[in-house]
Amino acid sequence: SWSGTLIGVAEYDSNLSNHHIVLKLESGNGADWFVGFNRAIGINSDNVQADNQVTIYKVKAGDGLGYSTSSLKGMLRSGRSMTITNWRRTGLDLVIKMNAINTSVSPGYANVKIVFGPQTTPNPTKFPTRRPTRRPTRSPSKKPTTKPTAKPTAESTAKPTSSPSKKATSSEP
Repeated sequence: SWSGTLIGVAEYDSNLSNHHIVLKLESGNGADWFVGFNRAIGINSDNVQADNQVTIYKVKAGDGLGYSTSSLKGMLRSGRSMTITNWRRTGLDLVIKMNAINTSVSPGYANVKIVFGPQTTPNPTKFPTRRPTRRPTRSPSKKPTTKPTAKPTAESTAKPTSSPSKKATSSEP
């Protein structure tokens, strides 16, 4: 697995901690994947989509070394993840998880974790308590009456009636 910080290309010159700008995920067949932080600032402030999100692209061929058509495969906000199934035909998944984004500092950054293989599941929650609640719930509403109301109600019935009304209507003048 890999965990680290990505910064946007527009803040490259303020990267004093040598954080990554883009990650290349080698697919083994030339159709590689790229993960970056689409920081919407400076030369990158006019983004059309995925402002301040982690973006995931896949190129058609060429190992990313020359021109190749690429496709946007994912946009991740904090707490979101994307799974690439059967990574490199291993039968195992590659999960890209967006842990946190901070745009209130310079350079703004995204903390990302990439995990290959089986994902650990969280421990189950504890059993419910055996004691009842401390206070009873509110009392139920009054029981419905069996008699009709004295006056028609202002609201219509929830469902249509099953039989026609007794009053005949006519369309003739």
